[in-house]
Amino acid sequence: MEMFSEPIQYAELNSVVLIKCRVISNPSAEISWFKGQNRIELLPPNYEQTNDGLKINRVSSTDNDIFWCQADVVETGESKDYQIQVVLAQAITSSKIICSSPCAVEKRTATLICEASGNNHLIVNGLSKFIVRENRLIINYVDQTDSGRYSCHAFNDFDQKGQKTEYILNITIPPRLSPIPQIEVNFDENFRSKQVGFICRVERASTESLSLEWLYANNTPVQAINDISIDTTRLTTQHLIELNFNPIRREHHGNYTCLAKNLADAISTVAQLIVRSGYQEAINKLSNAEVAFVGRLTSVTPSLSICSTPPVNHYTLKFENELQPLKGSIATIYEFHYEQKMTDEQILNIRDTLDPTNNIKAPQPGQLYVAILHADNNTIETLIGIEKSDVPLLPTSTK
Repeated sequence: MEMFSEPIQYAELNSVVLIKCRVISNPSAEISWFKGQNRIELLPPNYEQTNDGLKINRVSSTDNDIFWCQADVVETGESKDYQIQVVLAQAITSSKIICSSPCAVEKRTATLICEASGNNHLIVNGLSKFIVRENRLIINYVDQTDSGRYSCHAFNDFDQKGQKTEYILNITIPPRLSPIPQIEVNFDENFRSKQVGFICRVERASTESLSLEWLYANNTPVQAINDISIDTTRLTTQHLIELNFNPIRREHHGNYTCLAKNLADAISTVAQLIVRSGYQEAINKLSNAEVAFVGRLTSVTPSLSICSTPPVNHYTLKFENELQPLKGSIATIYEFHYEQKMTDEQILNIRDTLDPTNNIKAPQPGQLYVAILHADNNTIETLIGIEKSDVPLLPTSTK
């Protein structure tokens, strides 16, 4: 007597399946089927014997067990049985490849995960630089060459054909910003039309979900108020954003952060705006001054000396209005001598009379100044233009 079967056979849940067991015997053998270690006899209607095995009309979870195919020859008394392990199995369905967003960021690690329903084996196609662990494909130090199509084949012993699925991998490039040069301006209330601006430019980045914004030093968004404007018209086409100050104001002094974000990362760079005003300079100089005052300049008498190197412009300055001591005492003196080093351009532009349009650094009649004197109380060492609103804020000491 010979018995032909497979020791492991698969059955899909809720399906009709034939557990194969074929017996060749002469004289013919009687076939019986049992299940489990206790060898429970299997009877109709759910179990039907056929010439090729046992038909299960509706597979249930209880059929995930050992089946016994037993053959008995009555005439000779010969008896044999064959043990078959029935394993519940499913056809492969719903195969897919997933990758958490952001999936593949340049110079980082990307992980593709292949999933499918049904007890399955997975084969992920890749190259030698990749690492395959079970259903995961790990790509180390991602670069642009890793972009492309990836496939996964899910199958099992029951469903050898299984399913194949594909995934298009796009590399996400984090933003990189160009450095922003520092801007330094001298503030002058008499020339308020001056305007400056910063440009924040993205050198390289994936444009999907790319955004740019300006932040104050406390990380709150910059508002388009107080002569500040933000220009985003070239964000889409040239990937840049502008921050403009028109006209410049003293309170614009400070640091401004440009923040760039996309799916890969967020990165920032700082733009520094230095607004130098007479008030700030005066505060610094007064800390070491012995004699100083504030007053409105009433007249200027210029004369040019070409004997010194560099040449010096000599002025006689009269202060007759709004004179106020800041440090020490100036008695009743209101006429002072002041020497200002001149550039070649300034020298060429000065003749017998002062031309403020060509030499705007020269003392200006009608302007308020902080004057810091030499010890002789008659020569001005430092002259700093200042606004009337700043005068009450200046520290005073007549000691």
